[in-house]
Parts: sequence; structure tokens; C-alpha cells
Amino acid sequence: MREIEFRAKDRTGIMYYDWFYGSLDLTTNSGFPHILCEDRYGNVMHIDVDEKTIGQYTGMKDNNGTKIFEGDIVEFETNVNCLTNELKPYWKDCIEKSYVIGGGTWWVRKDQAIVQWNQVKGKFDLKVYNNKRYKRKSDLFTYRQSGYVVVGNIYDNIELIKETNNE
Repeated sequence: MREIEFRAKDRTGIMYYDWFYGSLDLTTNSGFPHILCEDRYGNVMHIDVDEKTIGQYTGMKDNNGTKIFEGDIVEFETNVNCLTNELKPYWKDCIEKSYVIGGGTWWVRKDQAIVQWNQVKGKFDLKVYNNKRYKRKSDLFTYRQSGYVVVGNIYDNIELIKETNNE
């Protein structure tokens, strides 16, 4: 059975605006969503959370065993084939290594992506960037073989992915 878990940040500051993980309760009298989680003594806490920071667990973990949530920024490797052996200028900063196969050069590029829920398709997607430029949307499971590493999230580390106008 699939594990269903949510996370969100404390909105009041009583809990130091920290992240909380657990069940999501949208039926509260306060008008704010709650995360239901246990304290260190096993008591159930109802934490008022910032609605904008709510993210669901995708059911996947990264290469380090960290759970991947909606709103996370993940990094992964992508192979780039270039038969002309010319590298696009905006890729130069994100190329990790290269190798030649049969007259063409292959580069291994580090891409980053934001994990998002696709309401229309009912699945998690990636909003993929390379060198901080938005490139495409992709299915979360596409790059599973190369593996993901969670490097941050869009609430605490947006500078990791913030778009630039570099050419």
C-alpha cells in the first residue's frame, strides 16, 4: 500500500516556522489547514500550517534515501548527444563529463527540476531546468534510473532554481 504523507511549514511561528510531516486536515474550525503529527511523547499535535507550503510525498526517495515531496528541487544527470561536437553556450556551466562514441560527443549534464503535481494528468511532474533556464516538463519517473538527489525546496532555496536570462 502506498504511503500517504504531507509536509508543510508552521504558519504561526510558535514552532519556529519549521517543517512538519504527517496527515493533512483541511476541515478545521480555525480556517487554516493543519498537519497532524506526533510529538516526541507520542501525543498528536495539530499544527496550523502555511497553505502555500503544503506538499504531498511522491512515494519516491532520492539516492540518499530522502523522501521526495511536491515542491522539492531535485538534481539528476541527463545525457546530451551532439553529433556536431559543438556544445550550446548555456550548457557549458552544467556539463559534468563527456565521452566520444562513434564520431559524436556525448555530454553528461546536471539538470535541476521542481517536483509539481499535474492536476490534469493526476500525476507528479518535473519542471526541468538546466543552467537555471526552464527547458521542459517531464514525468517524475523518467529519470529514475540515473537517480535524483533532493537539493532543496522552492520555499527555502528558490535561489537554486530561480530563472536567469543567460543566453
